[in-house]
Amino acid sequence: MKYKFYLYLIPLTLIVGFIGSSIVHAATPTLSLSSSGSDIQISVTGGDPNASVFFYYNVNSPSGKSITTVGVTDNNGSFSTKISPSLYGVDAGSSIYVIVNGQQSATQIWSSGQNSGNTSTGSFSLGQTSPFIAVGQTASVSISGGTGHYISNNSNSNVVSPTINNNSLMLYGVTAGTASVTICALSGGCSTVSVTVTGISTSAVITLMPSSNNDLLATIQNMQSQLAQILSQIQIMATKLSQLALSITPITPTVISTNSKYQFLNPLAIGDTGADVTELQKKLKAEGIYTGPINGNFGSLTQEAVKKYQISYGLSPLGNIGPATRAALNL
Repeated sequence: MKYKFYLYLIPLTLIVGFIGSSIVHAATPTLSLSSSGSDIQISVTGGDPNASVFFYYNVNSPSGKSITTVGVTDNNGSFSTKISPSLYGVDAGSSIYVIVNGQQSATQIWSSGQNSGNTSTGSFSLGQTSPFIAVGQTASVSISGGTGHYISNNSNSNVVSPTINNNSLMLYGVTAGTASVTICALSGGCSTVSVTVTGISTSAVITLMPSSNNDLLATIQNMQSQLAQILSQIQIMATKLSQLALSITPITPTVISTNSKYQFLNPLAIGDTGADVTELQKKLKAEGIYTGPINGNFGSLTQEAVKKYQISYGLSPLGNIGPATRAALNL
């Protein structure tokens, strides 16, 4: 029984020794940052030898944490390399660290001089940090100082599309909403612009006030030129509207007559008077067979005209108005 216990104890001792050995060799690396021209020098010391170096960046950034392998430590557990901010898309002001053999270094801040609350950070400044633009509109924010400007981060590309043109940050409104755009310079420093895009569609270009007074006159002249272009477009639209108004043909209303043909409903004979007789005399005169006065009295002249009318329509010439004659009169 004693020998069996020793047999179990031997592999257990080997396992504990292996774990203890791993714990001893898993050293905590040290991360340090320094500028190297347009790049950032990353140095790792105190890590395990010949172990992969995993670079974690944008840890607390809206764009989300990213991980990449940047190399392997040497026999002394050290590693050094240069990283381009624009190549890796590292957000200014975000936390970064490295992990070597499962051990994390202390957290560092990328471009620690960054201060998004001011218009000026490091060696350059922006003319505006809270522009309002409309959908379809382009705003120009002047950039003063610094070299090698680049867009480090755009929190919402569905809202605004930023580009850099010489010393200007061009912001194009895509859809209504808000976004933060971070601009950095290779010479050092970063700034953030908080953009608000409204839903009013326009194609105008607005140049925001520059921070330098030397550019004020050029900016005013540029705005005057833009205003003149807008006024010219308004005049062209007014001319087209006038031409359109002249080309429209007015619609003449159709007047529908409400007059209806007189209907004879009663029998008439010599000696009768009234409106029916008057209308009968008008009808007979229009036919050219009555020559007497239209007085509403059914006399001999009216009787003779009725007989002529009856003969012309193939009726018996009785001289009075019965059903057959009324039917002919009402045709």
